[in-house]
Amino acid sequence: AGRVIDGVMRALDLDRNNRIMAIANCLWGAGSGIYLPIWPIHLERLGASPTVLGILLGLAGVIGIVISIPAASLATRLGLKRALLVGWGLAPFGTAIFAVASTWEAVVPGIIALALVGLCGPAYSSYIGVAAGGRDLPRTFTLMGASITLGTVLTAPIGGAIADAFGMTPVLIGATILYFLSFASTWRLDDLRIGDASATGATGAASAPLVPVAGSAWRGFIELVREPAFARPVAGLLALVAAGQVGLALAPAWLAGTYGYSQATIGLLGSIEAGASIGMNVILGQVAARRGATFALGVAGAMTVASHAALLGAGPRWLGGAAYLLRGGAGTFHWIGTGAIGAILARLSRRLPGASERGFAIYYAAEGAVGAAATMSAGALYGLWAPGPFAVSLGGVAVMSAIVLWRAGTRKPGGRDTLSGGGPGMAGVTEESSR
Repeated sequence: AGRVIDGVMRALDLDRNNRIMAIANCLWGAGSGIYLPIWPIHLERLGASPTVLGILLGLAGVIGIVISIPAASLATRLGLKRALLVGWGLAPFGTAIFAVASTWEAVVPGIIALALVGLCGPAYSSYIGVAAGGRDLPRTFTLMGASITLGTVLTAPIGGAIADAFGMTPVLIGATILYFLSFASTWRLDDLRIGDASATGATGAASAPLVPVAGSAWRGFIELVREPAFARPVAGLLALVAAGQVGLALAPAWLAGTYGYSQATIGLLGSIEAGASIGMNVILGQVAARRGATFALGVAGAMTVASHAALLGAGPRWLGGAAYLLRGGAGTFHWIGTGAIGAILARLSRRLPGASERGFAIYYAAEGAVGAAATMSAGALYGLWAPGPFAVSLGGVAVMSAIVLWRAGTRKPGGRDTLSGGGPGMAGVTEESSR
C-alpha cells in the first residue's frame, strides 16, 4: 500500500519529503476517520448535553489560541522536524485516554492532548512549503488535504460498524494504533530548515532565514497583523470558515437524533464525505492554480450551501448521502486557504524575516478561535432549535460565497487574485522566483 501511495504522489509532482508527509497524513486520516464521524454520538451517550457537546467539540480551538505563540517559538527554536515530532507524538495519548473514559468529563484530558498536537501546526505548514520548493503551494496543500481524506475513506465505515457491534472502545484503540503509525512515519522526514538550499527546488529561490521568536517577537507579530496583504485575506477566509463550521460539527447528532441513522450508516456517510473530499481537494486545487484561490473557495462554498440544504431534509437516506457528498466542499476551505496564505507569507518573508512561522501561528490561532466559537455556538443553537446550526450556516455561507464569486468574477483575466495576492497559476511562486 505504501508503494502504491508513493507512486501516486510521484505522479502528482510531490517531492520525497512531501510524499512521506502524505503517507503520514493518510495514516492520520485513517486514525481520525475511524472515530470522528460518530464521536458526537458517543459524547452524547456519555451524558453530554447539546451545550456541553458544543463546548467539548470547540475546546481544542480554544487551546489552539493559547498555544499559538509557543507553537511558532517551537518551530524556530527546535527546527521544523523536531517540532513536528513533539506535537505529532501527542495524538496517540489523546485517543488512548478516550478509550478508557466512561464519562464525558473523563475525555477532557484526551481532548487537551489532541489539541496540543497543534504545537506542530506552524512547523507542519512551513515544512510542506520548504519541501515543495518552487511548486505551486495551493495545489501542494490541497494534495496534502487529499492524502488525509484518503485514509478517512478507508476507515470511516469500519468505525461505525465496529461501534454498533462492540462499542466505541475497540474503535478508539484502533485510532490510537493508527495515530502512532502516522507519528512513526514522520521520523523518515529529512531535517529541513527554512533557507536550506536543498529545499529550494528548481526555482533556486531561497526562503527567508529561520529566526528565533524572541526579543522582538511581539513586534514581528504586530507588524504582520498590520500588513494588509496578510490581514485582509485572513479575515475573509476566517469568516467563511466560521460560517461553514457552524453547520458541520453536529451533523452526526442531527441525523441520529432526528432521522434515526445508525452509527454504521453515519460512518459510511463519513467515508462518502472523505472520498468526495479527495476529488474536491485535487480539483479545486487545480481551479485555485488556474482561476485563483478566491474563485475556488466560492465554488466550495456553493457546495457547502447545497449540502446543508440536503441535510435539513435528510429523511431519505439518499439525501443524507448527497449532503455528505457535497459537504466535503467545506473541508477544502482550510487547505485552499492555507496554500494561499502560505504563498502570501512566502512573499512577505523577503522583507519581514520570520513571517512564515509567525503568519501560520496567527492563522492557526485565529482559525482555532473562530472554529471554537462556531462549534460552541452550534451546540447552543442545537439545544434551542435542532435545525438552527444548519440553517444559520446555510445562510452565512451562501451570502459570503456569493460575495466571493462576485469578486472573483470582476477580476480581469491575469489580474491579481483577491486571496492569494497573485495571478492564476502564480499562487505558490515567490517574487524572486518569478523574475
